[in-house]
Amino acid sequence: MSMDKEFGRDLLRLLGATEPPSRNKNFDFFDSARGRRMFAYYKTYKSLEREITESQVPLKVTIEASEHDPKRQYELRLENVAIRYRRITMIPKEVVPHFRKLIRKRA
Repeated sequence: MSMDKEFGRDLLRLLGATEPPSRNKNFDFFDSARGRRMFAYYKTYKSLEREITESQVPLKVTIEASEHDPKRQYELRLENVAIRYRRITMIPKEVVPHFRKLIRKRA
């Protein structure tokens, strides 16, 4: 996953929006390759968000710098040891504060 800073900032803005983005209302934006890619990342990150905030089971959540590109990418790791469940997702540096805030709220 290689994304520029602007893409990461736009993604963070979508994640923090009070109203979810609509592909119909913003058809021109989401019809581009960049827009489709951003919408796909947005859906993945919202899924992670729900898993972090709504999980009823003990879930270990960590964020660490990626070995591949430690200055730009981070690993968001969700683990439920009891059922041997693990989900690892690469996230850009720009959205790390968003997920750290969710993790703190969960604690």
